[in-house]
Amino acid sequence: MATMNALTRAVATVRRKIPLEILRYAFTPHHQQWNNTPNSLDHQILQDVIRSRVLVDCNLLGGQEDYIRLSGLPYERTSELMSVVHVPKERTNGRSITQVLHLTYHDYTSNLNTNPMMSFKPCSVTPLTVAAGALANSLDMPGMTGTSLLELIAENTVLIKDPAISPQNGVLRCILSNDEELNNISIRSFVAFCEMATLAVKSHIHNTTIVQLDEGAARFGRNIGAFRQVIEGYADAEQMYIEFLTDRWQKIAFMNDRESSTRFIRAQLGGYR
Repeated sequence: MATMNALTRAVATVRRKIPLEILRYAFTPHHQQWNNTPNSLDHQILQDVIRSRVLVDCNLLGGQEDYIRLSGLPYERTSELMSVVHVPKERTNGRSITQVLHLTYHDYTSNLNTNPMMSFKPCSVTPLTVAAGALANSLDMPGMTGTSLLELIAENTVLIKDPAISPQNGVLRCILSNDEELNNISIRSFVAFCEMATLAVKSHIHNTTIVQLDEGAARFGRNIGAFRQVIEGYADAEQMYIEFLTDRWQKIAFMNDRESSTRFIRAQLGGYR
């Protein structure tokens, strides 16, 4: 079976659910309709709807939580003693930061080296040893130094509003945008994404063709009644897309973000239970 990501799967679903004549009418620019080499229909659907709208909405309501080390990055001090630091995309795997959550001096990637429970062998981990580890942690050094007084002021540029905090040797907890090809989404979520993308395409078709339907259909020599009947059936697609995005996809995206969903579950259970 050929490898298929969420975007190509979405285009294939759109082609299967929407008549080809309607897709050509909506996505083939008029100046290219008689061109021997028009732009690919799949490319137009991807660029005009899926990438420009659906992926943008997915980044607004989802993304991937990650920890970014700020050590070694230059920063500027403002007159109000705030700090401004730019995070290069080499440290975010080419993604954009969409939300900043917390800055701390603690390196979350070193938990395995500092967790006292790691000194026990797996066979010796019992409720008693877990409770002993919790007691030892309660007598340890004071909590981590950090702040949530952060603001994203430009692409991958963070303003640290706490004058007592410096980004040197800090770790930024933030939300990154999705992968450009949505490879960070589980394959089990493809069906839901394809359904949402189809609604977005139907909304685009209705909004861009309904007014000039008579002229456009006549230009193609089609029965105006058939075109109008299909396209008018997409009148509710915009509302259905918004409801699907906020009611279903936001939850699916959250569960696809393993770090955020794990933190949420831990918050419900509490520590050492």
